[in-house]
Amino acid sequence: MNYGGMAMSFPSALRWTLVFLAVALIGLTVYAQGTASVSGTVRDADGVAIPGVSVVLDNLTQGGQQSAVADGEGRYSFTGLAPGSYRLTASLGGFEPGTAEQQIAAGQSAAQDFILKLASFFESITVTAQKREQEILDVPMSITAVTGTNIQDQGVTQLAEIVATIPSLSIVETGPGTQRAQIRGISSPQNLPTVGLYFDEMPITAEAAGAGLDVRLLDLERVEVLRGPQGTLYGESSMGGTIKYVTRDPQLDELGIDFDSAYGTVTDGDAAYRANAVVNIPAIEGKLGFRVLGGYEHSPGWVDYPAQGRVDGNEGDATTLRIKGLWIVNDAFTASLMLQGQDSDYDDQNYADPDRTAPFVLPQPLHEKSKLADLVLTWETDSFTLLSSTGYLDRENEGAYDFTALYLPIFELFGFPPGTVDTVALTFGGTSDHWSEEIRLASKGDARFNWTAGAYYRYNDSEGYNLSVTTPNPLPFEVYQTTESDTTQQSAVFGEISYDFSKKVDATLGLRYFHDKREQSSSVGQFGPPADNPDQSGTFDSVDPRLVFSYRPSDGTLLYASAAKGFRSGGFNLVPPGCSLPTNYDPESLWTYELGSSASMKSGRVVVQGALYHNDWSDIQTLTLCPGTFVALTDNVGKASGNGVDLQLTLTPVRGLQFTLSGNYNDSQYDTTSISHYEGDQIDYATPYNYAVAADWSFLWWEGHPGLLHLSYQTTGPFDINLRNFGIDPMSSDAITGLNARLAMTLGGVELSLYGQNLLDENGAVSPAIPLGGVPSAVRLQPMTLGVGLGFRY
Repeated sequence: MNYGGMAMSFPSALRWTLVFLAVALIGLTVYAQGTASVSGTVRDADGVAIPGVSVVLDNLTQGGQQSAVADGEGRYSFTGLAPGSYRLTASLGGFEPGTAEQQIAAGQSAAQDFILKLASFFESITVTAQKREQEILDVPMSITAVTGTNIQDQGVTQLAEIVATIPSLSIVETGPGTQRAQIRGISSPQNLPTVGLYFDEMPITAEAAGAGLDVRLLDLERVEVLRGPQGTLYGESSMGGTIKYVTRDPQLDELGIDFDSAYGTVTDGDAAYRANAVVNIPAIEGKLGFRVLGGYEHSPGWVDYPAQGRVDGNEGDATTLRIKGLWIVNDAFTASLMLQGQDSDYDDQNYADPDRTAPFVLPQPLHEKSKLADLVLTWETDSFTLLSSTGYLDRENEGAYDFTALYLPIFELFGFPPGTVDTVALTFGGTSDHWSEEIRLASKGDARFNWTAGAYYRYNDSEGYNLSVTTPNPLPFEVYQTTESDTTQQSAVFGEISYDFSKKVDATLGLRYFHDKREQSSSVGQFGPPADNPDQSGTFDSVDPRLVFSYRPSDGTLLYASAAKGFRSGGFNLVPPGCSLPTNYDPESLWTYELGSSASMKSGRVVVQGALYHNDWSDIQTLTLCPGTFVALTDNVGKASGNGVDLQLTLTPVRGLQFTLSGNYNDSQYDTTSISHYEGDQIDYATPYNYAVAADWSFLWWEGHPGLLHLSYQTTGPFDINLRNFGIDPMSSDAITGLNARLAMTLGGVELSLYGQNLLDENGAVSPAIPLGGVPSAVRLQPMTLGVGLGFRY
């Protein structure tokens, strides 16, 4: 051979070739001796091999992940492994996953077999409705839990989008911070809410009906809806029930990234789009971790305002930032801190006529900011758990209504010629600060006697105003202006005990004492300079028991009977001279008597949850006229009652296919007559029925590429708003029917989806056409929306 003038004989070349081959062979031998493998077989409980099982291998020493699929004889293997610690997870739909850890040495051929047990067809949900962890079918109350996975599968971001799938719950919203929820027909158009709201362990219930916090369903573990009075464990305003939003905890063992986005086109409207990302950071493995969420959503505009020359003018934006940290200090002590900020800004509200136009001559914007924090400290012992939750919530809001049609005729009545005033806006705004603290002790273990005891404190300081803006203004003052400052200090002690008389029979008794001290200062000006009202203060007390008897005739079946009392705190009247009505009105009282059951049959193929109940609502805070005047004030003279049924049926005929049927009926009505309603009138905002059918199908597009199809059809019945005190007969919303769908495909860690919302293009009145500002316009649903989604998980 000759390379650039250098010659080498054939024997010499052969000799060097053999040397190179020997060195390479030695290297391969050393490498082979240094690497390892793990293999095994996956079988069921009867010893039969299971093909198609996904086996994931996590390298706990160096990081990284591999996956394999068991062959036709249930065998899998991983080769070429570096020495170290590994975790293997075997999973297949219809079976409970198996997990094992292996410490593999250099050159070792490790064996790891799996035996997978059949899973129940019904995937049970762990809830904390009774402030301790329980399987949902073991809780003796009427409850629905929507998991975070189910929320993602449906592609929704607000509870109002799936409300009809939750028996006895209805929600009306016109914009951010305007959520009005009712459960089981317990609702009121004024004063405090009748449904309690919780975010993790802290209360976020507003101080006014129809002012619920705009909670986005982002990175949640689940949403629990508790039906019936929850006064014992959850306190004031939980008369009709309680809604709990539970966020996901950080995972302390692995880094994770979750991204989700969607873009949609809206019939007769603007585009809808959103994106949110979650990053899970294990700062100290097994000890300290953080979960960071950032979300943005653009709500489309679809209402036109001809008088203003605006098209699709009710668009809005919402941003959310959340940071949650979890610190496992030791085996006994855990600390969790959650911080969240949210900013919602809407150019207008969802009031519209059937042609999706609105006659308003002025914009009606809404803007709300909220900041909340919740510090939870938990100390575990062998016999009890001690928990402390310290919460803070700060809210700011501002907006405006168009009151031109209402006030222009009044100016003319006062002698101003037509055209003197062009427009009148009623602006509003406010701030509120809430501090809360709850300390709770709960027993542990499987003893026959269990107990929970705690103390609660909440402080609220809020200020608000209403101010008309007249353009041009011929008066030296505005026609209407008010200010109000409120301070509330609430305290409570509560306890609940349960005793198992046998393996089948147990009883629970709970009691809560509540004390509320309120102070208020205000001023009012109507067609004149504002004048201060007398300062007011008062204290309100309530004692609220709960009694439950439970019977479990067999595994998977629960029957219960309960009686529970709920309440809503009192408030103040501005009583004119000579009026005999009280300056303070007292708390309301609601007793609910309930018979319920849950049952899992056919290995979880059929699951039924249902309840029959009777409501007896007394001392309702009702508008009443001062004798001989047209002044309407609040007094505890109302009564209402009604019967109802909640039902949810889950059918899983085969693995991966599930049907859910849910619905309710309620006939609650007023039993007394007042200036705002007559005996027999439907309770305000209470829907007599809703029902829904949903189908969820998990399937494979092809090997290794799963798919998901979700379909839901839902109907919400009409509700009334009683305005007889204004000379108006009760006004009704429409029965609303919705059809939604989502189809998804997963390619590796990427999910692609198509979705449709309001596929029937429902255009009925979600809320009646109240003559707000003198112009009757109803709240309507967002028109049909078709879109695509993109997400990935790492």
